[in-house]
Amino acid sequence: MIAVEGVFDLLTLRNWGFPAVALVGTDSRPDVLDQLRTFRCVYLVLDQDMAGRNATVKLVEALGPNTVAVELPEGVKDVAELAPCPDGQDLLAAALLESVGASKPQAPSDPTANRTLIDAVGAPSAAA
Repeated sequence: MIAVEGVFDLLTLRNWGFPAVALVGTDSRPDVLDQLRTFRCVYLVLDQDMAGRNATVKLVEALGPNTVAVELPEGVKDVAELAPCPDGQDLLAAALLESVGASKPQAPSDPTANRTLIDAVGAPSAAA
């Protein structure tokens, strides 16, 4: 599951087929944290400003070891900024892969590679 700050970030991810939730800000209620813990892995792709970075640190601590902080490409503030880019989805996929130490896909816009990645980020944990 990918967690983002804003609604436009969420809409961008959903348009690309990624499972995602919007926190609608940088503070999360305890019930939201409990729901996020039901996923095998939560990728935090919060805004790349100071508030987003601080919230990422707090959320990693609150959610535990199955949480991955994702850094967007330099100069990109949030996922929504990638939406109008022709290679925006590929840039996001590369950032997700890089966050877990995996190599970037060889063929840009390979629907099979992105489908596998989309399936992987959306899988709930076995305990859920």
